[in-house]
Amino acid sequence: MAEWTLLGEHTLTGTADILEVAGFDAKNYLYVQASLIQASSTIDTYLTVNSDTASNYCLRGEANGGSGFTLTSQTSFANGGDPTSSFLTYDISNIDGKEKLIMLNKIDGGAASGAGDAPERTQRFGKWITTSGQITTITITNTGAGDFASTSNLTIFGTD
Repeated sequence: MAEWTLLGEHTLTGTADILEVAGFDAKNYLYVQASLIQASSTIDTYLTVNSDTASNYCLRGEANGGSGFTLTSQTSFANGGDPTSSFLTYDISNIDGKEKLIMLNKIDGGAASGAGDAPERTQRFGKWITTSGQITTITITNTGAGDFASTSNLTIFGTD
């Protein structure tokens, strides 16, 4: 069995709206972790790969086991908005010559902090339709009113 290798990570030292790991080695399978610490207000995040913001993404998903939705011909992979901090994991099939398949599992603190408000979970499944080459850059961008706080982190592992 192949071992997972740390391909790169980015930890913020101040507030920002972008976390990115660029130029990592291409691997057939990627495991990505993102710890998005909310500095202020709501964060609304999107994942892009290889700096591609063309309409090359599509996904389906649900939140808290509710009704599903489908988004096609998107310019990014929407992670969703969060009024509190969140933790995300992505499993990505990154095989050259094939569309790149993406599974997202996300948990956030719910509508407010404290034990009186249960966390929320989100699952999304999608793809990046580009078949030539492999993913070597991953970016998570916040377009919400808030910011990512320092210590927010993006870590990428890979294996063949």
